[in-house]
Amino acid sequence: MRRYAWVIKRWLGQHRRMVLISGGGVALLLIFIQLLYPGDRLLLFTRLDNVAVSGWKKQDAAWELNKQSMAQPIGIYFGAVPHAYQSPQPEAIGLSIDHSTRINALNYPWYMRLIPTSLLWEHFVQHPTEPVYARNDTVLNEFIAKSLGNSCDVKPKDASLVAKDDKLNLVPSTNGGICKIEDVKKALASVKPMLVTKPSVNIKVKVVAPNVSDGTATKLAKQL
Repeated sequence: MRRYAWVIKRWLGQHRRMVLISGGGVALLLIFIQLLYPGDRLLLFTRLDNVAVSGWKKQDAAWELNKQSMAQPIGIYFGAVPHAYQSPQPEAIGLSIDHSTRINALNYPWYMRLIPTSLLWEHFVQHPTEPVYARNDTVLNEFIAKSLGNSCDVKPKDASLVAKDDKLNLVPSTNGGICKIEDVKKALASVKPMLVTKPSVNIKVKVVAPNVSDGTATKLAKQL
């Protein structure tokens, strides 16, 4: 191993001038390529909100992220109820999401272009902002009126028994709740969906227990 290291060191010493010239030539070539890199494209290896947009035109990347953002369902949960009451897409609640501004702000400055290889790692030091959210209160109010009417109360679900394979199986109960329409509107008007997370809102409710609990249904099953 030491012999190979000595041979390499000796060769570099004998060809130092050629190595320096070659290295300088490669560096200048990289800088030239970087100076010519289009300003309307994102940098190589760029990922925005877990979406790979390496080298994409900015307008195409914005269109793709806008499309995915507007297709995301927003889960509406009431209290501790485990399943979503509804999962509307942003447009249904009067919300629009635009990534154009944040993407156009991701520039490749001239001074970074003068650093060899920066085209390969500059995306690591960029810090994208959040999308632009615009809201339409009229559409939101219409959604709430259509979905909940004048009350956002959620009825509890009693536990029940279902016969299967000669056995009685429990269908679990679910708590209901009483809430305020104002709380629903406030929650939906402040939600900011991001592609890196599953968007949802949780409405605070006053819990209403079911008339038939899991314990009562289970006890009944044993008696039958």
